[in-house]
Amino acid sequence: MAAALLIQQGYSVTGVMLRLWQDIGYEREGDLAENLRDAQAIAERLRIQLHIIDRTDLFKQKVIDPFVQSYLSGETPNPCVDCNPVVKWNVLLDCMARFGADYIATGHYARVLRTNNGKIQLLKGVDENKDQSYVLCHLTQDLLKHTLLPVGTYSKRDVRAMANELGLITAKRKTVRIYVFLIKQIPDIL
Repeated sequence: MAAALLIQQGYSVTGVMLRLWQDIGYEREGDLAENLRDAQAIAERLRIQLHIIDRTDLFKQKVIDPFVQSYLSGETPNPCVDCNPVVKWNVLLDCMARFGADYIATGHYARVLRTNNGKIQLLKGVDENKDQSYVLCHLTQDLLKHTLLPVGTYSKRDVRAMANELGLITAKRKTVRIYVFLIKQIPDIL
C-alpha cells in the first residue's frame, strides 16, 4: 500500500526487496519464495520495477553477530532497531543513488514530520495497536530526511481495505513483509 499511496500522490516508484537472511531455520526457502512472489505480484499490479538486493553478508556481520554476542552477554538486544539504521537505510541510500531516487519509503506504521526549523520528527503511527516507530528510533536526521512513511497516517484496517480494493495479493495475509520503495518526485509540468 505504501507504493500505491505514493503513486496516487504523483511519485514515480521503484520497488526494492532486501534479502537479508539466509535459510538457517528462521526463514525457510518456502517463505522466501512466497515473499518474492508476493513482491513481484505487487510490482506487476502497480506497474513498477522490482529489484532484489541480497545483503545477507552485511546483515550477518552488522546485526546477527552483534546480536548473538549481546545475548550471550546477558543483554536483551533488539536486532530490528539496529538493522534499520546500520544496514537497511545505508543499503537503500546506495540504491537511491544508483536508481536516481529522492526518497526511501516503507510500509512501517509510523510517521515523519518535517518541521519549520528543518528538523524531522519521528512520530508514532496513528493506529495505536500497530505503531512501529520504535523499530525506527535510531534513524538519524540525515536518514529521516530521505524517508517517507505513507501508511503511518492510516489504521491497519483502512490499509487492508485499500489493499483489498486495489487487488493486492497481500491484503488478507496475517503477516506481510515490508517492501521498500524508492521514490522520485515527478515535477509539476505546467
